[in-house]
Amino acid sequence: MRADASAIGTTVLQIKEIPPRPAEFDGKLCLFGVAEGVGEVQVREALQAFGDIVSYEAGAGATPATVRFSKHDAAVAARRAASELTH
Repeated sequence: MRADASAIGTTVLQIKEIPPRPAEFDGKLCLFGVAEGVGEVQVREALQAFGDIVSYEAGAGATPATVRFSKHDAAVAARRAASELTH
């Protein structure tokens, strides 16, 4: 939802429906701000209990590291544990 306001008026845009998640995001978990010294081994050790990890890609700069699970439910469950790996 976005709202713009000024001294002469206000505009509100209301989105009635949220589109479905694109299939390419199924099972994908983005790790923003991965702590220094945390690499693929530490990520896999911390998250493998939530499901089968299909792939890991290290991030660079503003690009997050990504972990892809075989099932989307595993990525959702791992999200909370992933906070221990980030700033």
